[in-house]
Amino acid sequence: MLGKAGKIVNAIRNLEHDLAACLVVVSGDSTFSGSEEQYWAVLGLLQELKESLTSYLKTDVQVRFIVVPGNHDCDFGAANEVREKLVGAVEREPEEVPSESLVRECTAVQDSFFEYKDLLDEDQKAKGNRLYYEYHFEVGGRKILFRCYNTAWLSRLHESQGELLYPVDAAAGKAAGFELTVTVFHHPYNWLQHENARVFRKHAENVSDIILTGHEHEQTRHARVGAEGERNLYIEGGVLQETGDESVSTFNALVLDLEQEEGKQKFFHFSWNGEMYVPVAGSSEEWEDLQVNKLLERRDFEVSEGFGRFLEDPGVQLSHPAKGNLPLSDVFVAPDLREITHEDRDDVPRLVKGADVLDTVLERRKLMLLGADKSGKTSLAKVLFSRLRARGLVPVLIDGSTFRVRTDRVSEDVGKVFEDQYSPRARDKFEQLGRSQKVILVDDFDRLNLRNLMVRETFLRALADVADGLILMANDQAQHMRELMGGEAAVGSLAGLPRYEVQELGHVLREELIGRWLSLADDQAMGAAELARKLNNAHVVLNTLIGRNFVPSYPVFILSVLQALEFGTPVDTNASTYGYFYELFIKNSLAETSNRSEYDVKTAYLSFLAYRLFVERIAEPTLEDLRGLHEEYERVYALSLPFETLLENLKNANILDTVAGAYRFKYKYIHYYFVASYVKDYVSEEEVRARISDMSEKIYVEENANILLFLAHLVKDQFAIGEMLSKAEKVFGGYTPAKLEKDAQIFDRGAIGSVSYRESAVAASRKAELQRIDESEEVARASEVSNGAEPWDSEDEIFEIDVAMKSVQILGQMLKNFPGSLRGDLKARLTKECYELGLRTLAAMFEAIKEAREELVADTTEYLKANHPGLTLRELEEMAIQNVVRFAQMTSYTVVKHVSHSVGSGALVQTYKRVLEENGSDAAHLIDLSIKLDHEADFPTVDTLRVGRQLKQNDFALSLLRYLVVNHFYMFHVVFPTRQSVCASLGISYEKATRITNRELRKLEGPR
Repeated sequence: MLGKAGKIVNAIRNLEHDLAACLVVVSGDSTFSGSEEQYWAVLGLLQELKESLTSYLKTDVQVRFIVVPGNHDCDFGAANEVREKLVGAVEREPEEVPSESLVRECTAVQDSFFEYKDLLDEDQKAKGNRLYYEYHFEVGGRKILFRCYNTAWLSRLHESQGELLYPVDAAAGKAAGFELTVTVFHHPYNWLQHENARVFRKHAENVSDIILTGHEHEQTRHARVGAEGERNLYIEGGVLQETGDESVSTFNALVLDLEQEEGKQKFFHFSWNGEMYVPVAGSSEEWEDLQVNKLLERRDFEVSEGFGRFLEDPGVQLSHPAKGNLPLSDVFVAPDLREITHEDRDDVPRLVKGADVLDTVLERRKLMLLGADKSGKTSLAKVLFSRLRARGLVPVLIDGSTFRVRTDRVSEDVGKVFEDQYSPRARDKFEQLGRSQKVILVDDFDRLNLRNLMVRETFLRALADVADGLILMANDQAQHMRELMGGEAAVGSLAGLPRYEVQELGHVLREELIGRWLSLADDQAMGAAELARKLNNAHVVLNTLIGRNFVPSYPVFILSVLQALEFGTPVDTNASTYGYFYELFIKNSLAETSNRSEYDVKTAYLSFLAYRLFVERIAEPTLEDLRGLHEEYERVYALSLPFETLLENLKNANILDTVAGAYRFKYKYIHYYFVASYVKDYVSEEEVRARISDMSEKIYVEENANILLFLAHLVKDQFAIGEMLSKAEKVFGGYTPAKLEKDAQIFDRGAIGSVSYRESAVAASRKAELQRIDESEEVARASEVSNGAEPWDSEDEIFEIDVAMKSVQILGQMLKNFPGSLRGDLKARLTKECYELGLRTLAAMFEAIKEAREELVADTTEYLKANHPGLTLRELEEMAIQNVVRFAQMTSYTVVKHVSHSVGSGALVQTYKRVLEENGSDAAHLIDLSIKLDHEADFPTVDTLRVGRQLKQNDFALSLLRYLVVNHFYMFHVVFPTRQSVCASLGISYEKATRITNRELRKLEGPR
């Protein structure tokens, strides 16, 4: 190796001319065993390299060295028993900032390294100490910072992955005034203890543009965008000389052009071929963009510590045996979005792949994202927030469930939200920023108390005055109905806003999420066979649950199953209630820190605690509040429990959390579950029954609705069922259930658009095949639980829709959870009420459309006129009518799917048959067929064609049937002859993909 300095220079001499500086980085292991003789030999090599570079480059070009220590740079022959004891003590009880004497003793084995570094630093002294030091360079008027971390300070002669520690607080924070920041350390993150690695990684990515590492002797390069918006280029160095094999010699060269506004880079992997160094695979000889970490440009806008934790919170109790509690960034997979269009009814809506979501947001600037409950909208909002920051923008995230709309103070209230998420000190700078640099995200937009169109428009205009970027995220069902019932579907700021629906995770994205989960395990501890077994087991369970439509393919349900499988918890593949999957999270959290008897005590304790807080209306109890309830529990249950120990244990299990000196259940669903658990245990008591009646009466309150949802999962008590049924029967009690017959004939038959099915192609490889299937699975799933707002006027029909949809869900959950123990008459009554409540809601909707028909058409015509100036008034009116009809179709389809999904189960076939015999309307037949499409093993051809014949003269209902069928074809494999014949019989235009071969079709066609 010592004779190859000239060969290195020969390899790089023609990469780029007119260089301003040459910075040589050694990312550890300069020597084999850290002896003084070895360092002198390396110094000779580097001195020769510097002389060769200087002779080739211009005399005024800087040639500088940056070195960090690796484990091989430690002279363990100089180690003593004191160091070994100190290293062990640090590993057991790490200090945030180690003392100078401790660092000096632990790094004594690196004395020769630091003498070597000082000699290389002759022209440019590093600033810092033995744990962290940095170099400041100025190149062509551009300031560059190199941050150097000594990850080998606790290294031993024989070290293993996951053992090292680095005291992050000993390093400097972000530095201002540098165009480029490069971080250098030897050990990749997997060599640090897990929690320490997470903290160190977050620190490094927040303060760096480029991160250079070594140790594993593999040349790799990749870019990473983190959950909080950090963007980093990672480069891992190869080995300049492999021990015992002189033929292996590699190095990297990175050429940077910082004079251009965006920055450019070239990159080269060089490898020794026996005679010279040559570029190998992975090199890029053309200029590429250097996308630096925009967070470093926004140092004035750092998110607060508390909000940073919120952005990384997955929203459920998620842990892994190998990693402990998991952040959102470990498991987030971006969902696909389906564009909703009303302009061209023959056009297949565009599918935006998850990887392209951010680019779509940046391109559109203003848009609405709709999704069903549990679809992951809030997680998507968090990640979008972070990625917008990575692009140099300053986002603010508004929670629609808590934000108080004051139309005359919108800017002031947005500023207060900014202060909570960033810092009060930065507010003035935020307000002075141009609108183009700011983005406002509104999560749960449908839960804002926007009482009418005027309030909504005033609010949205005020937001537009603050920021150019506006992303509204809403529950699809609630938003559709609120706009239609309020007569606001086609007017105002929302009319022209691009809309996208969050899709379920298709085959490819499910595979990606499973892969991410399995990658959390220790690769060395789990062999290939075990990995394959776990992958297959996860696929079998998830395909059973999702393939039978028991639960939607949303991340929260997939993760609950993956976590249960990881911890060995049995998973019921026939489960179909949301409560079951959230219960898995809770059980895993408690089981991790409890034996069987402790588990029983904790569940009883938490049930008592949650119920008492619910009754006393205490959302965030103080320590004294909890102590008082603890003493009450001890009296009632005749137990003596250590209060402080139990409290700490529940915090560690992610059951309880502390906020500003007060306590709360970490996630709302934990509170709902344990209140319901207490109600289940004491349902025979009069006081508890009174609570059930009150919650059923006030189901519009989010807390009540969600407690009842969990109660429906836990209990089949006749009183509870009767109370929920009796209250549900009063909702829209003044309306006769819609039949979707004459009641749906609001417009002329010609206004009902055609429906087409476009065949999707299937590729040869498995991944490509799954991806193409996903591209066709553009199905709008109905919301199962509406995100209820606080009570509006109980006479308000929009408010009543919220109550109706929640009631259908709760009754359906109870029906599906106890199909074998509820008597037939009661099951029929529950099913019938779910059907009729959904259809009474549709009747109210149709009545609202009839009353506002002329106004809706006129308003829509005015909107279309601005976008289609070449059309005549008659053409505009026809298009307006079609748009309103499409919106009515969308809402009707949503209600049908909501009812069918709420009550659907393979165990209730006889109940559905009985209900259909009693109510044979066209609407009931559509709900019945929707259930069959979701749950029957084979496509129900006979029933589908029978319903089609029944609806032959009913254009509106027939269009809904066509949508049900087409969306089913997109979601599930159905053989070609069946697809073709059903489409022909129902009048669905069939577009065959010409690129599909017979061989591919045989791959596509399964047993269905």
